[in-house]
Amino acid sequence: MLLSFLNFESDPSGRIGNPSRGQVVFLSSMAQQHAGLEIVLLDATRATGGKVPSPAILDAFGFTWHLENMPLLSDDAVGSTAHLYGVTQAPTTFPVGSDGTLQGYGEALCLPRHWP
Repeated sequence: MLLSFLNFESDPSGRIGNPSRGQVVFLSSMAQQHAGLEIVLLDATRATGGKVPSPAILDAFGFTWHLENMPLLSDDAVGSTAHLYGVTQAPTTFPVGSDGTLQGYGEALCLPRHWP
């Protein structure tokens, strides 16, 4: 499984540069290439210093970024989950083993060589 903390604060259309958009494209490609790879997305906007997007904005990202097959979770108002994992920038992606332990760490793009 890959757990990816992303920033959903900017424009969902992609007209404004957002490194998290590039990560989503990469993760979507990996999901297509590796059958059974589970990918979970978590909004880390608050933990990275941004304003938490509304549920409507998150829905817009889900639709515009084609996240139909990737769960998109929201962190709490203070970014507790992101802080628990030590996330200070988005995107940050962790490979997670079948036993639930973190198997690596990747700020920005998480390449297959970082996977277990």
